[in-house]
Amino acid sequence: DSLLRNRLVFYIGRELGLAFTPKALPVDLYINGEYAGSYLLSQDIRISRANVAIDEIDPLAVREPEISGGYLLAMNPYPRERVENTFTTHGGVRFLMNEPEFASDDPTDDLGTAEQREYITSYLQKTENAIYGENFRDADGIPYTEYMDIESAARFWWLQEFCINEDAFRSSSTYLYKPRNGKLCWGPLWDFDIALNPTMY
Repeated sequence: DSLLRNRLVFYIGRELGLAFTPKALPVDLYINGEYAGSYLLSQDIRISRANVAIDEIDPLAVREPEISGGYLLAMNPYPRERVENTFTTHGGVRFLMNEPEFASDDPTDDLGTAEQREYITSYLQKTENAIYGENFRDADGIPYTEYMDIESAARFWWLQEFCINEDAFRSSSTYLYKPRNGKLCWGPLWDFDIALNPTMY
């Protein structure tokens, strides 16, 4: 491995203006004076002022506009994820709700409400309905462009195609977020270890 893929793609993502693209630095790690390998030290993907800088949802919020964001989602969750934290659209697209979570083994976790889960799952379904609806509108006549940020979608898709990313749209490394009172956005970028054609399935 060249150890360049993720850093290069993150650089391109920032140049394209994809919001919240992680900052990263290559490091050589030494433990007690012994070389332990080369790594990419990177920001992680989570809602916070330094990462995905959108409003966090109060874990007790039950009404709009408070429950309209922020959500951090991923596509195609692994089977081990709790069913309460996943959602499958009528078209079969699977999502993991990273933030807020709706079920956890940790009793100290601040978990989202049923109203929050209903809001974001309904929003995802309406978005899909509009994409596949007549003239790209849902049953109420609302176009998909009212649900999804098209600039982020186009830039995200272009970068995945350009990099020949084998993980794109089929792993939980494909993130989306929804800010409060905002549209569904694609990103942040993550996990390009098998991009740029190192292998083809």
